[in-house]
Amino acid sequence: MNILLQNWMLWDSDILFRSALECATRLVFVSVAPPHERSVRIAEYTHLLMEVENIERSDKLRTAARNSADPATAMLLGGAALDPETEAELRARWPGSKRRVLKQQWSFSEIVRALEKVDDVKLNLTAYGSLLHSYSLSSHLIHADQTAITLMFDRETREPEERILQENAHFARLACRAAARERGSL
Repeated sequence: MNILLQNWMLWDSDILFRSALECATRLVFVSVAPPHERSVRIAEYTHLLMEVENIERSDKLRTAARNSADPATAMLLGGAALDPETEAELRARWPGSKRRVLKQQWSFSEIVRALEKVDDVKLNLTAYGSLLHSYSLSSHLIHADQTAITLMFDRETREPEERILQENAHFARLACRAAARERGSL
């Protein structure tokens, strides 16, 4: 991220920051849990979410195989899908409503809401929600959606003095977060 910042690649730095923020946030979420709940969160993240992802990945693989014009590619994609018995077992254990609940619980915004409740003498995360704006902005950039394009167009069409101020503020926000990450106080 520092190299991107040094080369004034602010939007790219935002995208990279999002990945680091997601990883750090999930690590903090597991780490701050009381010991009895920590093992539950670890199991959810390492095992249960993987089962849910396996169901969804298998669905996507089958769809891609059906839509592939190349028989060899279709065979490879279909072969990577779950076998029918495993899929049936996982679907029985994880009906759609139960999958949605678990995925929502592990969504970035839900984790942030939980972290904002952490307020004790040794650790105060009540301001963790301040990262939601950066996360949201980076999500728009990653998806190259209308908001991202509008943001970039807006910046490019600003008066030079105003654009410089915006870029400097953008740089400062990212540089401060990069420095905090390196100190371990993200």
